Amino acid sequence: LFQRSLKIGKKIRSKLFVNSGLPKIEHAIHNAVTANFERPRKTKVLCVGASVINRTILSYLTLKNYQDLTICNRGRAAADTYAQKFGLQTLKWDALHEWPTYDVVILGTKSQEYLLTRENMRGPLQETCLLVDLCIPRNVDPSISLDPNVVLMDIDQVNASLKVKEKKILELVGEAERIVEDTTNWDIQRFLDKQSSSTFGLNTRVVSTPHAYSTVV
Repeated sequence: LFQRSLKIGKKIRSKLFVNSGLPKIEHAIHNAVTANFERPRKTKVLCVGASVINRTILSYLTLKNYQDLTICNRGRAAADTYAQKFGLQTLKWDALHEWPTYDVVILGTKSQEYLLTRENMRGPLQETCLLVDLCIPRNVDPSISLDPNVVLMDIDQVNASLKVKEKKILELVGEAERIVEDTTNWDIQRFLDKQSSSTFGLNTRVVSTPHAYSTVV
């Protein structure tokens, strides 16, 4: 029974490509980077703020083998601490205007004003730049997205992408449950058929006796 259960689980994973757990913000960001860049792990990523969400994202991107990660924070001590923990580079707060030189910029801060503005751009960008603004209020001037090479995602768009992914996963869970039910029913029916066949054979088996007649056992 245990071996059969393992086989059913393997069948579900191979057929449905089911991953464990529901998607989170760090997964959505990785997916967005993958969708916009041919070599996502080679992108230059800047995280603005040493918030819990940014630390979670940096930890996940590190596990995904991103090779060029930078953190920028008002407090230099926090930036240095997490840079050492995750093997990051650091960018001074007063150098944040250099954000256009990065491929991906993720903001998770508590600023009450725009931190990224069009004034920093010095003309149209020549390469794709993905900006992920997880802040409320927004920390990225929405007018930046007028540049055709800028892809701007706010927290609402990130959450929307998570809901789409979550819906797909729940649909896969339903399909997995159907596979388990169908396979189990098939196994039970096969077992019952085998038992029925064995019982019928036992009841009709003819045993020869020394006396010239047969006995049905």
